[in-house]
Amino acid sequence: MDNLAGVDIGASGIKIVRLKKSGSSYVLKEIGYYKFGEVALDNIPLQKEALHKLITANKMRFKDAATQISTAALCMRHIYLPEMPKKDLKEAVKWELKKQVAFPPEEMICDFSITDTVKKGDVKEFSIMAFAVSRKEVDGLLDIFAASGVNVVSIDVLPMAMLRAFDANYSWEDGVNYAMIDIGALKTVISIFKDRKLKFAREIQLGGNDLTMAIVNGLSKSPNGYNGGYYGNAEAEKIKHGMTASDDNRAREFIVTAIDSLVLQIHRSFDYYQAQFRETPVSKVILCGGTAGLKDIEEFFTENLGVPCFRDDPFKNIAKDKKTFKIERDALPLFTTAVGLSLWQK
Repeated sequence: MDNLAGVDIGASGIKIVRLKKSGSSYVLKEIGYYKFGEVALDNIPLQKEALHKLITANKMRFKDAATQISTAALCMRHIYLPEMPKKDLKEAVKWELKKQVAFPPEEMICDFSITDTVKKGDVKEFSIMAFAVSRKEVDGLLDIFAASGVNVVSIDVLPMAMLRAFDANYSWEDGVNYAMIDIGALKTVISIFKDRKLKFAREIQLGGNDLTMAIVNGLSKSPNGYNGGYYGNAEAEKIKHGMTASDDNRAREFIVTAIDSLVLQIHRSFDYYQAQFRETPVSKVILCGGTAGLKDIEEFFTENLGVPCFRDDPFKNIAKDKKTFKIERDALPLFTTAVGLSLWQK
């Protein structure tokens, strides 16, 4: 498994991380990032070319990869099923998911994670996070890697990759709920963990691209702004100033308007988790994904969620040569998923 890399193909770019086991810890051996010039969710030719360029330019030597299926293509559901043998449970999960997928059921590939065992009356039931995707999406993903001669050994889902990244870098307290929030270019994924298990996951249709578009629309109407439509300028403003409250941050008021909607939906997700599962509140939030690199975003989320929020450092407990691997602090949350994928079966 030391030859396996975690490869995260997102809507805004590709991130690659390869770790090597060293005793009870890990060492960073390879890392790479390729940023698309555009949001490229389903652009397979562009993703093929980008992956090949990234591997070639960095002279990467890995041959096996663990990757993740895009959340846009993924059906995530929480279900309850009676206790039963695992072989029977697989079929039962598949049967439940077939009722809920938007694509032909015969095209479905699915997997699941048991989050808990609960008692309803006299019956014990499994609480399950289930995931489904169409075979077409899987084949398209495999095609991207085949063009670079990379063998895909695992296709994972984002919440499980986040769980492994969290486990590698943070300590656990018994019975405490932790949340990881991945704010990607197009979507945000909330995962709640407890006792080293995934307990809840939800996808929100809002991401960093929505913040950029809010700046485009806002500044185009401002007397001191620029003429509308300059996406690149808005993106540069967002990256330069982020959530910093200062006189020269013209973009902040427009970012806040968009991100307030995200905060509201996160609040609702936490409230639903507590009520539905009779759980205690989330005690700590780890922010990851490209948008988590924005300046002062930790302070903004802490104030508005009422929970301590921290920007993720996925290499916190991973040894690395600082001369070879110079990673800016703002770029660290980009690699959370790739680190989690690289830890598959390690």
